[in-house]
Amino acid sequence: DVTDRVNAEKALVKQKEFLQKAQEIGHVGTWELNIEKNELLWTDENYRIFGLPIGTKLTYETFLNCVHPDDREYVDKEWKAAFDEKPYDIEHRLLVDGDIKWVREKAELYFDEKGNCIRGTGFTQDITEIKRSEKALQEAKRRNQALLDHSPVCHKIVDLDFNLQYMSDSGFKMLKLDSDVDVYGKPYPFDFFPESFKHKMTENLIKVKNTRKPITLEALTNDIEGNEVWLDSSLIPVFNEEEKIDFITVVSADVTQHKRDEEEKRQLETQLHQAQKMESIGTLAGGIAHDFNNILAVILGNAELASFDIPESNPAAKSLKAIHGASIRAKDMVQ
Repeated sequence: DVTDRVNAEKALVKQKEFLQKAQEIGHVGTWELNIEKNELLWTDENYRIFGLPIGTKLTYETFLNCVHPDDREYVDKEWKAAFDEKPYDIEHRLLVDGDIKWVREKAELYFDEKGNCIRGTGFTQDITEIKRSEKALQEAKRRNQALLDHSPVCHKIVDLDFNLQYMSDSGFKMLKLDSDVDVYGKPYPFDFFPESFKHKMTENLIKVKNTRKPITLEALTNDIEGNEVWLDSSLIPVFNEEEKIDFITVVSADVTQHKRDEEEKRQLETQLHQAQKMESIGTLAGGIAHDFNNILAVILGNAELASFDIPESNPAAKSLKAIHGASIRAKDMVQ
């Protein structure tokens, strides 16, 4: 009766199928290297990872030739260091049909009674997609950081206890702070801000925390050197997956120059208005003077004509001379 043996063989076959499928799905292959005979055994998935036909006779050199040329020295050094019981757990590149793959390899090494390494057993995991994702994430992070660092707008992250957790480079420049100044984990607004600004900002941070709604405010503050800085700030709550406030981001723009331009514009408008008023007065005065000169011309002319008709002995002649003299003085005054 061989029923038990047959069942055991079927179970082993099934177990092997499960193992192969698991390795295929997880892109993990196992291997064993007989160091004394230089014989390398791979599972099917390991062959697929390295791009070699299944059943190819393998040695350590076969494996090493699959490693990217720039990584071979490093891999060989780490493998030989494992003979001195250094853990073998590395990441490196493979060159497969002209394409680059990333793999992680980890192994356990076995030694004889003399301390000589005789065998190594380990796994190879294809981590190419993980590396691509990490690279894409790093690239996105680099781009986002560049946008933040070179943006004229300052971005800050404040936790719910109103301690600063992050500030972009533009914020340090805006406030004339050295980039190595330790501001993280410390209360925001900063100590060197005037009390009026600190009170206004804290009041609005509390309001955002309680109402869960963004707020925009404009306020006058100082940089570290005491120079006046006008900040136009938006306080925005950021929520987590549970719809709870995770932190508050404070986005601030330096509008000091804009404020100065506005003040200069207001002063110029005032000066222009004053000039227009003076121009209007001048126009009015000029018109009045012109009309008054016309009236004086009539008075002066008639006084002169009348003086020709009246002799000096007539008392009216003296009055006419007075009218003539007064008209001359009035004409000079208007001029």
